[in-house]
Amino acid sequence: MKKTICVLLLVLSIFIMFSGLTMSYFHDKSKEIQIPFTTGKLVMEINDFPVIRDNEEWFPGKKNAKNLEWSFKNVGTQPAELRVKAEGKWDDDTLEDIVVWEQITGWEEKEDYYLYNKLVYPDDTVNIEFDVWLDLNKDNFNENYNSAKYTIKLTLESSQKEWD
Repeated sequence: MKKTICVLLLVLSIFIMFSGLTMSYFHDKSKEIQIPFTTGKLVMEINDFPVIRDNEEWFPGKKNAKNLEWSFKNVGTQPAELRVKAEGKWDDDTLEDIVVWEQITGWEEKEDYYLYNKLVYPDDTVNIEFDVWLDLNKDNFNENYNSAKYTIKLTLESSQKEWD
């Protein structure tokens, strides 16, 4: 009698287990919104950049500003959000940063970056242009600027999502 009860309980528990697995298989659906992820290539290339000779003279004042322009092309397969960071540094660390960067092509300045306010679609080209000049006056004049070199570093970042 005990063996019969044990066998019946075992069969009943197996039946309950299989029915529970079957119910969970057919009824378990995610209620959360699925987020699609689009794959593709996100590639930007620099088409055009300014060339400044090493010994080119650079006089102070806005009227002597150098016009610097870079051109970027989306050679990938996905639209891209762009941001650019332009940095300059004197080779002599004792010199003050007297260089003024004025962005003139409509990019939005946010923190250290310039954000392009539209999507750049595949095969589209965008430009960023700066007028850069020395804000040198009698208060910050230093002979060391005459022989110093100024190095420009431009960082381009692209993303499929908007920048925060």
